[in-house]
Parts: sequence; C-alpha cells; structure tokens
Amino acid sequence: MFERSKKKVPANQNHMYAIYFFVGVCAIATLVAVFSGNQKIEDRDIIDDTQILVHNGQGHQFKHGPNELFQHLSMADARKMFTSALSDTNQIDQCASSVNPEMPEDQQEEIEVPDEYDWRKEYPNCVQPTRSIGQNCSSSYAFASLSAVEDRICMSKQETV
Repeated sequence: MFERSKKKVPANQNHMYAIYFFVGVCAIATLVAVFSGNQKIEDRDIIDDTQILVHNGQGHQFKHGPNELFQHLSMADARKMFTSALSDTNQIDQCASSVNPEMPEDQQEEIEVPDEYDWRKEYPNCVQPTRSIGQNCSSSYAFASLSAVEDRICMSKQETV
C-alpha cells in the first residue's frame, strides 16, 4: 500500500501568515485614511448624529444625545473654547500680592488681600444647583469633572452653561 505523505506546515509559519495578513490590513487602512480625502478632524462637527445613532443602537446602559452648547461647533472651535477656559497656561495675571524678590521694590505693588472671598457672589450666574447621582457612585468622577469644566466655561463667558 502506498501512503500519501502530507506535508505539515510548521506552526510558526502559520503565525507568520497571520502577521503578514494583519500588517497588510493595517497598511491598507492607513493608505485609505490618508488618501480618502475626508475632512480634517479640526473641521468636523463635534456632534455627529451618525455616531449618536450607532452608539444608541448598540444597547449600552446610557444613551447619547445632542448638547446645545456644542451644537454647530467644530472640533477647532471646541479646542479654542477649552484652551481659553481650561488651559494650564497662565492666562490670568500673576497675583500682585505675591512678593517677587527679583522684582525691584519700586515696581512691586502693595495689594490688600480680602478677608473673605465668595465665588457665588463674584459669579452669581455660574452657581448651579446640586445634582443627585442617585445610587450610582461610579459616575461621581464624571459629575465632578463636568462641574469644574462647566464653572470654568461660565466664568470665561459670563453665562450659565
């Protein structure tokens, strides 16, 4: 009897084919992304109704929806808004009451620091009601972050967000 000998492909060669396939798909995806002529990210609208519909159709525990603050704004507009209201850069004049030993004495100002400061009196439009997060404590970080962002935007625009 004659037996057919089956050629066995070494296991590492199968892995190489998978790696070649993956690299090829990545290369094609990169070329499509670069040469497709899509809008630049800066020009895209912040609120994309298509993405909202996709997310809401996936059965997540929460639903996305449009936000009036970001309606009709581009990503570039949002970057400008957050850069001016939430930047690490010093956009606020340095506190004149801090003594700078390198500054000549005749240029230093004497500033009286008030005994009290109430943010609610200084920015009455920015005071928001307390929100309840209910039993879901895992979202408290999100509410704290959004509240800080909301306050900074309100302070810069002098209007409630």
